[in-house]
Amino acid sequence: MYDLRNNLSLLNDKVTGVLSETEFGIIKNSNTIEIEKSKEKLSQLDSEIINLKSDKSKQTDRIKLFEQYKDITELNKVVLDAFVTKIEIGKVNSQTSERPINIEWNLYSA
Repeated sequence: MYDLRNNLSLLNDKVTGVLSETEFGIIKNSNTIEIEKSKEKLSQLDSEIINLKSDKSKQTDRIKLFEQYKDITELNKVVLDAFVTKIEIGKVNSQTSERPINIEWNLYSA
């Protein structure tokens, strides 16, 4: 609505001779560029809002997950599946007798 009123005002100034054709063109192009920049910024902000809502939803899901299992008495497959995506067990190091274990937690994608 603003850009329409503004453009009508510019057009009126052009018609009444307050602005030359060149001045009118320069100001109108400048306004058009500003409008496009504002639309891009609005689109970026909309994307940020969507991402923040998604992050909040994931956080809420994590809280619910912890609430659901905060009083567990035994570690079973159901609990492991809720918290762990994958467990990788490496080969035993013959010198140290240690074995690397990598746990991929499900907490970051919940």
